[in-house]
Amino acid sequence: MRWHTLEFRSAHEADTHALGAALGQLLHAGSGVLIFGGLGAGKTCLVRGVAQGLGLDPAQVHSPTFALLHRYQPSPSAIAPAPGGPHDQRTHPCVPLIHIDAYRLGHADDPDSLGLDAAQPDLAATAIEWPERLPRQPDGTLPRDLAAVAWAGVWISPEPEPPPAPQTPAGTSRHTPHDAPSSRRLVTLRVPAAWLDDTANPHATALRRACGGIVAPTAPDLDEPQDWLARSRGTPSASPVPSDPSSHAAPPSADGAADTPAHTPCPVTGRPVLRTSPSWPFADERARMADLHRWLTERYRIPD
Repeated sequence: MRWHTLEFRSAHEADTHALGAALGQLLHAGSGVLIFGGLGAGKTCLVRGVAQGLGLDPAQVHSPTFALLHRYQPSPSAIAPAPGGPHDQRTHPCVPLIHIDAYRLGHADDPDSLGLDAAQPDLAATAIEWPERLPRQPDGTLPRDLAAVAWAGVWISPEPEPPPAPQTPAGTSRHTPHDAPSSRRLVTLRVPAAWLDDTANPHATALRRACGGIVAPTAPDLDEPQDWLARSRGTPSASPVPSDPSSHAAPPSADGAADTPAHTPCPVTGRPVLRTSPSWPFADERARMADLHRWLTERYRIPD
């Protein structure tokens, strides 16, 4: 399978939630997302966003502390077609969401203990936190009822710290030992190429724009979800993308093609933005979130 890799920088929970909503709008029955990250990384916050993107009530979503699996159903009003027009499955998927938190599971546990056969993942979207803890089949693949799901992968990790601050004339750092740790997160997404290559789907465009374009157009042919699980054992926040900074020096455009100009105009403010800027193609994070909000509130129109 071909994959596209994207990166998103989250400064607070609202960013993570908005990214989940953009991803959720691409999900459909029989698809899902495997979410890797340490404790407190924001995995459940992302799932709430996914629920919103699917047209569900995000307030229903909470970490399944006692029950390992929850199934959230769309309301009857969300399923009903809009008056005066056909039902658009891409805009209003209206499928249930299966939410699994595998933190308390071990590889020796019985996969049937999850109750996946009753949850029917082929008729719902699925989001799994701590997927590396799921019990697996003898060949290392996911439990039988999850094997046919079309997966995207999300890795949430603390964003690397910036270089040390310059020293003051007195020889002391500008930062004090009491500075609060950064809450910024680097979110890496690996999404099936077919989901993002559909130029007629506005939600694919929204996700590409929110992440500033595709970092890596393809992934190794042998890189599959079971490989993600194997690599994440013991290191749940490990990112699948090489940490070579030079590979991100000139990000591709939102369409996945390389551009030659050093600057491109911000889609929100119109100001020129260096292609090496962390917020590219947007002038700053505020402009990025404003653009994503336009997509989520359906203020963009696709030309006829």
